[in-house]
Amino acid sequence: MSVDFLLLSPDLNSRLVAAGVDREFRGWEKTIDYAPVWVELDI
Repeated sequence: MSVDFLLLSPDLNSRLVAAGVDREFRGWEKTIDYAPVWVELDI
């Protein structure tokens, strides 16, 4: 099992809109145990 996460500085906390893990990637054939993580910030 792996843990996927991102760290966000306190200065950006108020700009956080959404975040997640692309779990579909893990279902691909011959994939590794990692998955892309993403974050959406309000600019």
